[in-house]
Amino acid sequence: LGESGCLGCVVPGCGGGADADCVICQEPLQRSPAVQYSCGHRCHAKCARESLSRGCPGPELTFSHLGCPLCGAAGELPLQNPALAAAAERWVALWEATRRCGRAQLRAAPAEERAKVEPGGEYDGRPVEYALA
Repeated sequence: LGESGCLGCVVPGCGGGADADCVICQEPLQRSPAVQYSCGHRCHAKCARESLSRGCPGPELTFSHLGCPLCGAAGELPLQNPALAAAAERWVALWEATRRCGRAQLRAAPAEERAKVEPGGEYDGRPVEYALA
């Protein structure tokens, strides 16, 4: 569903990854349309849309619901999948705005603060997390 390539077989017994379960509901993938995260993990498209509808998993603003719920991988832009674009639109817009604010905050920050998002820093390459800290 919305994938650029084949997700692999989800037919039981064929040996092509059929035993895979949804990383959200843990039900077998062959029960409904699935999507794949950039990390390679898969979930039902319905489960991913529901996760996006629920939003942040707690009272603090986070974007963990945009990445893979199993390994946390999000990539440069979280949850890039055409089948989920409408459900993710407001969260991606907020993520991008937070990223812009984080970068602006860094430009105005002293060198020791900027070092936090540089390689080896506390927020190595993660300006959104820096902005939310």
